[in-house]
Amino acid sequence: MGPDELSPPERRLWDAFPTAGHVDLHTGDPAADDPVGGAAWGPERVVRAEVVAALLLGARDGESGHTAAVQLTGARITGRLALDHADVQHHLRLQDCWFEESVDLYGARTRQLSFNGSHLPGLLASHLWAEGNLRFTGCTTSDKIRLVATRIAGTLILNGARLHNPDGEALNATRLQVDNDILMRDDFSAQGTVVLRSARIGGSLDLRTARLDGGSGEAALDAARVQVDGDFSAYRLSATGRLGLRNATVAGATFLRSAALDNPAGRTLDAPGMHVGSDIVLDKHFRSHGQIRLADATVGGRLVMSGAHLRAEADDAALDAYGIQIGADAVLDHVTATGLVRLSGAQITGRIEADGSRISGHTPGATALSLRRTTAREADMRTTRLDSALDMRYSALGVLHDAAATWPPRVRLDGAVYEQLHDPLSAAERLPWLSRGDSAYVPQPYEQLAAVYRRLGHEDDARRVLLAKQRARRGQLPWYARVWGGIQDAVVGYGYRPERAVAWLAGLLALGSLLFWAKEPRPLEPGKEIEFNPFVYTLDTLLPVVDFGQGNAFAPGDGAQWVAYLLAAAGWILATAVATGAARALNRA
Repeated sequence: MGPDELSPPERRLWDAFPTAGHVDLHTGDPAADDPVGGAAWGPERVVRAEVVAALLLGARDGESGHTAAVQLTGARITGRLALDHADVQHHLRLQDCWFEESVDLYGARTRQLSFNGSHLPGLLASHLWAEGNLRFTGCTTSDKIRLVATRIAGTLILNGARLHNPDGEALNATRLQVDNDILMRDDFSAQGTVVLRSARIGGSLDLRTARLDGGSGEAALDAARVQVDGDFSAYRLSATGRLGLRNATVAGATFLRSAALDNPAGRTLDAPGMHVGSDIVLDKHFRSHGQIRLADATVGGRLVMSGAHLRAEADDAALDAYGIQIGADAVLDHVTATGLVRLSGAQITGRIEADGSRISGHTPGATALSLRRTTAREADMRTTRLDSALDMRYSALGVLHDAAATWPPRVRLDGAVYEQLHDPLSAAERLPWLSRGDSAYVPQPYEQLAAVYRRLGHEDDARRVLLAKQRARRGQLPWYARVWGGIQDAVVGYGYRPERAVAWLAGLLALGSLLFWAKEPRPLEPGKEIEFNPFVYTLDTLLPVVDFGQGNAFAPGDGAQWVAYLLAAAGWILATAVATGAARALNRA
């Protein structure tokens, strides 16, 4: 290709190339210069793609003392810019240009590449090796950008770009390697999925103020197994569709502060198995309509969701963090959630804070907050409002902070272990807490509460709880066992009220003594009379294992005989109940 074959704008570019001169074909009218309407630009702004390729591939040498480069602004580039498998030694900067056909950089080796502000019908740059930055700031596209297995030694910049491919992938950067950052901020938008599967990012992934719309696909972002050596920042991100971060690794922090995620029929943030070196921050009016899944994730710092608004449809969990490992605190203060918040199996080194949160299950009997098999140093739920059930089964907590005024309608405590209650309350105040479970009788919650009272030195409260345990158990027994249990309860309070035995004994002694004083029994052997003592006679009748000689020396007559029988039976019952209670106390000791 020679200079005589060039149009005037192409000749300007040809002449400017050796010294990296800048050719600007703008008219000065912002509306007329908008690349979205570049198809209507006249011949005075047309540059053939083959001219650009020829310059980059050595059709003209640079001048001594200068670095040759293509720097073109405001051009309508016709034909296909084909640089596939080429070794491009010069910088390429095409700004505010309109491309008739997609650009082909497949397998090429390049220096700095810039398409800032341009309109591209598509870009094929898979297996590209870019030794500098790759810039798409303010670009618009009408088809896919492909960066599969591409290597960028600098930064990938898409700030303010608008990618449009709603029926498929807006950007496919599977296995991309970027030595520095990927920047998709400042109102970057994508209609269609942004794919970063198995990408490796040496710096940060920045999506601040970006807008993602998965279009007809479910995923707005597919970043499964991505590795980010810095932070993942998505402040004020707006996403329609799933953010897929399954098994992703972020060495720094993950920020979605003030983000709005919308995927009612599925998951908004899908990050099972994700590894985050520092914090996950979903606060400051973060909003999710759909399910957040952080199952089996590992968080080196805190999980912060203060002020978040979560909503899931049907029976989905609003937050599913089953098995999550958190190196510091789980901060869920002032969270509003419709749907289950699941922290089951979580291992939390620090505290669970849920100050001022309001969590509602989908139905009145459904679980609102699940801490099943969760371990944490503390759990603060004093002002947490749960409209349905709290599941704490088999959890292990150091200190539990709660308040009677905010106890949920149902509390499942079977197997829960806690070292201390910050506000233990009295047994009379605390027992209704235990009665809110699914079953009328589960023994472990009573034993656990009694153990806490004992550690605090509140022996009376501990005995009262264990007595309530036996009474609850009695309701599950056959009728005959319930009768015997009722007797034990009335006589000695199942061994936890031994003073009742003394009261029963004193009452029966007084009753018998008065009766036999009024109607003295006749002697059984008249020639061997001993002096009758109504008190000792009653004591002999009541205590089956004691013999003071009165019981076998006299025989009451008429109705008094039946009283003696009843006293003897009461004595046996009293003795048996006392022995049973003593055995229970010894076993407990």
